[in-house]
This record gives sequence, structure tokens and C-alpha cells, in this order.
Amino acid sequence: SSVDRKSIRRPSRKDQAVFKKAAKNYLNSQTKMNIRIGREELDIIKERAALDGLKYQTYVKSILHKFITGQLIEKKYR
Repeated sequence: SSVDRKSIRRPSRKDQAVFKKAAKNYLNSQTKMNIRIGREELDIIKERAALDGLKYQTYVKSILHKFITGQLIEKKYR
């Protein structure tokens, strides 16, 4: 079921402002974190992220979120 692009209307200026504000708020809610990690550990993280179909940064973020919310469940990889 494809969508006819011509039938899609541009959002109103008011809606665009709402979308821009929401995007800005989301970006401002994120912060960067730098850590040092051993090469072998990073290689394993990248490997496991690939198995889950994720980028390794997203994978690490997911693990941290699950850990702090008590949802972390160990998964055997090998």
C-alpha cells in the first residue's frame, strides 16, 4: 500500500512550530557521555549489537537503560 506523495499536504506553520519545538526539546533532553573501554570489550559489544541488529552505541544505551530500570535479563551468546 503505497502513499501518493501528492496527497500529502505540508503541515501548517503552527504545526511545524510544534514539531520543531518537540524535536528541540528531545535533543536538549539527551546528553553525551564518553567512556574508555578496552578494545576487546568494545569488539564484543559491537559483535553482540550486530546480533541484535543495533548500532553499538544504541546497544550500550539499551543495556544501561535496562540495568537502571531493573529490566536487564542476561542473554547467553556463546
